[in-house]
Amino acid sequence: MIRFWCECGRQVQASEKDAGQVAVCPLCRRQMTVPQGDLPRHGPAAVSPGSQQFTGRARTTSDLLRPDVPQGQATAELTSRHRGRKWGLWGCLGLLAVLLLVVVPLAIQRKQAPVGAVEGRVHLRIAGLSAPLKGGSVGFHPAKGEVIRVAISPDGKYSVSTIQPGTMKVTVETESVARAAGMGLSKNYIGIPRKYADPMTTPLTINVKPGRQTVNFDLTN
Repeated sequence: MIRFWCECGRQVQASEKDAGQVAVCPLCRRQMTVPQGDLPRHGPAAVSPGSQQFTGRARTTSDLLRPDVPQGQATAELTSRHRGRKWGLWGCLGLLAVLLLVVVPLAIQRKQAPVGAVEGRVHLRIAGLSAPLKGGSVGFHPAKGEVIRVAISPDGKYSVSTIQPGTMKVTVETESVARAAGMGLSKNYIGIPRKYADPMTTPLTINVKPGRQTVNFDLTN
């Protein structure tokens, strides 16, 4: 057994086979090299081995893994050495979670396609006069996707709150007003040419842009 002294005054012991290896003082945690043989005391007054919980033996990483070291001491020292790494890992995971909560919603928001909103009036021109339609519906027919239909109010207004941008055909029909009236004649019914109700023959088109826009449609009889 090699006996030597730490600068803090603590006597340290190490096995002869540990000579030349780095040892850690169990009192002040200062690192030192295990000498080839016993060394005399130097530095402050020696600290009695019995005044501390630590043993007077040098502790190295290999010592902690040896079976002759009490398991409680080995576990405590290994836990102390790796505690910093553990908290560092949790800190990285916490930072990653914050980034996911902030960056992912922003990325999803950027990927969402812009939408448009369209409103306006539908008029029928007869003999140079223009009168608003008092009922029926306006249909928007995109090249891909579902057809959007909105009702025409008695003052001729229509409104679409959400529609994908792009060029599409527009249809207008008023026969739904006549069907709702049954056999009677509704005062809101105004007959229009059938070509406006068919997406294959309607001359009406619209170029929907992102944001809100106003587009009026003038029909001719």
